[in-house]
Amino acid sequence: MPVLLVTEDFEDASLAFSVTGSWTRVNTTAGDGSWSYKAPATSDNGTSDAVVTLPAGATGVRFKWRVSSEATWDFLRFLVGSNVVFEVSGELGWAQTPIIPVTPGSTITFRYVKDSGSIGGSDTAWIDTVEFFADTPTVLTTMSSGPSSTSQTISWSGVIPGRRLVVAVNTHVAVNSFSGGWVRDAGDSSRGIYSKIAASGDTSLALTLASADTRVMATAYQMPPWALLTEGANGSNSPSSLIVTETIPAALEGWVFGLCKAGNPLNAAVYSHDLRRDFTASGTQNYADFTSVPLPGPGSAEFQVSSLTTSGGFHTQWVVASYGLMPPTPRRPLNPGLSVAGRRASLW
Repeated sequence: MPVLLVTEDFEDASLAFSVTGSWTRVNTTAGDGSWSYKAPATSDNGTSDAVVTLPAGATGVRFKWRVSSEATWDFLRFLVGSNVVFEVSGELGWAQTPIIPVTPGSTITFRYVKDSGSIGGSDTAWIDTVEFFADTPTVLTTMSSGPSSTSQTISWSGVIPGRRLVVAVNTHVAVNSFSGGWVRDAGDSSRGIYSKIAASGDTSLALTLASADTRVMATAYQMPPWALLTEGANGSNSPSSLIVTETIPAALEGWVFGLCKAGNPLNAAVYSHDLRRDFTASGTQNYADFTSVPLPGPGSAEFQVSSLTTSGGFHTQWVVASYGLMPPTPRRPLNPGLSVAGRRASLW
């Protein structure tokens, strides 16, 4: 489910995001509360805009709207970048859009557009309760082994430009180098978490190993463009538990990514904080667990894999990297399912 980042209900003059243009707050009609945001008087063949800079991490937006215009001639339009993705016209009461995907780092525009002829209704449009959302992490691909080569490639599809790509990698031999533009955020040469902000065409991470080896395991995630906040590692020979202690900041929204490696087949009976196995691979000399989980509450937290057993002596290491975003507090309680029956917007 999307995570709510910020809401603006226009109930006071201090707005929750940056907006420019000629629209203004009014208290003559509202989708919620008493205030809304209204297009000004607009000349024939003219447009009036409210341009919003997206909050950091936003990947979706939803809002309430109302229009009173000359049907099929004068419009309320909503643009993501330069693309019109929503358009309504005529005498329509308050309704709500679904969550509309947006491109991180771009702008969105609420626009009232007039033709050269007559007017209809109040000749204006209003918006209210603008909500911005972020994605939860999704798994793009997993890899349990590679060719017997020093060149290894983890590939995927379906990436959205502007999202953060996070790839947890576990190899039996050291990684000498990796694709340009990527950063190894946590771990070491054979256990690492790599990340970058996705651009169009980012569909792989290439690794060069110190020697040819098939034992390459990886999971690739797609998530909002959050910054790496902290990392930790714990490793020793033949431990019964692997523990990393992290201090979780207050008001944090985020996820933990980790990986566990052993030199022989390994079983773990206990995973703390409901860590789940997004991908597991085992063999005669290698094992890896890749996990993702919502962060617990603020304060010190232990992320633990315990009750470990193996078929022989081994060296193992647990690496945790935590990503997060500290969003503004939502400005007022929401009713995500609220809409007006019979009022439908055209979306494409």
